[in-house]
Amino acid sequence: RENPVVALTSCWALLWSIFPPPHVLLSLVLLANRRSLVPKRTLISYLLSKHVGSLHPDVQLYFQDVLDHLTRDMERLDFSHDLLNQAQTNFNSNAQWDLNESQKSVDESMRKLAVVNVIFLPLTVITGMWGMNVEVSIGSHLLFL
Repeated sequence: RENPVVALTSCWALLWSIFPPPHVLLSLVLLANRRSLVPKRTLISYLLSKHVGSLHPDVQLYFQDVLDHLTRDMERLDFSHDLLNQAQTNFNSNAQWDLNESQKSVDESMRKLAVVNVIFLPLTVITGMWGMNVEVSIGSHLLFL
């Protein structure tokens, strides 16, 4: 009987070979959003640093607000990406724990099988050697073994 954890792992491996797992898709979306925000943040930052005197104070205040929002959104994306990576790490460690537990049960049954082999192997050798009908002469006596 196949271990359900191993069966589930092989099913997921087959499924993930066809479709990427959700955490990979979410990670790609987060990185794409971050990549789209970086140039905007760089442009607004450049406008605020190089063209301070040529901008109207209201426009300058608006750009500072936009820069704050972009910075906060990038921080949120970074936090979400870190949170997603941590969740994936937790999932992997939990799956590894389950596989280790199932391996322990396999090890225990192999240990029991080894004990049975240690007990019956000498008995098998002894009965194999002395269970044959062979004439053995010791001195003047004939023995049938």
